[in-house]
Order: sequence, then C-alpha cells, then structure tokens
Amino acid sequence: MTQPAPSARLSFEPMGPAHRPALLEVYGDLAAMRWVGDGTAITEEECDQWLEVTARNLATRGYGMLALRSRATNEVLGFAGLVHPGGQEEPELKYALGRGWWGQGLATEAGAALLAWGRESLGMDRIQATV
Repeated sequence: MTQPAPSARLSFEPMGPAHRPALLEVYGDLAAMRWVGDGTAITEEECDQWLEVTARNLATRGYGMLALRSRATNEVLGFAGLVHPGGQEEPELKYALGRGWWGQGLATEAGAALLAWGRESLGMDRIQATV
C-alpha cells in the first residue's frame, strides 16, 4: 500500500489496533460527532468493527482511513482518508481531528495531501467531499 506523502506538519499511517485509544477519543467526543453520521459517539464495539473494516479496505483497495500523526510531536491528532461509505462508487474524502487540533488548518493540509495522493498515486479522477 502506498501512503500520501507527508505534509508540512502531518504524516499518514495505516490504522491498526494501536490507534484504538486515539480513535475512541476522537470519535467518542460528542462535540465533534455532532457533525458526523447520526451525531452519536462511537462505542468500543463500533471502534473495533471500524478497525477491522479499515484493515480490510487497506488490504483490498490499497487505501482507506489513515491515522494523522504530528511530525513535530509524533502524536496521533486524528484520522483521514479516502473511503467508500455505504458502498458508494466514488471515493470520498473523510477526516476527523481531536478537538484540541481544530482551527489550525490541519484538515485542509491533510485533505490536500489526500487529494494529491488519490489523483497521482491511485489514479482517481473524481473524489467527493461533503460538509
């Protein structure tokens, strides 16, 4: 699997079991989740299922959700990737950052790197993004 090139402040890595605590923290934050899906926090069972689905997507497609790591501190700040929610045909850019990292342009930075990766390395002509 290829990965997006690191950006100025972020590196990308495949999600795995070691990311479980950060995944629960980011997607367990009700303030952040008001913008995602049905607005509820992720459960531990849903987190484990997500990690399994992500591993399968990375293995079969070569892309999916990735952990976002600070290049300065090596801390996991959130998650972003190119996915096919609900089995939709076109890939979609998704992201979520821990609340302490909002308002710093990191989502924009991650999004730009993911779009470039999708076009240049994965040959994607169209990538959706919703707000």
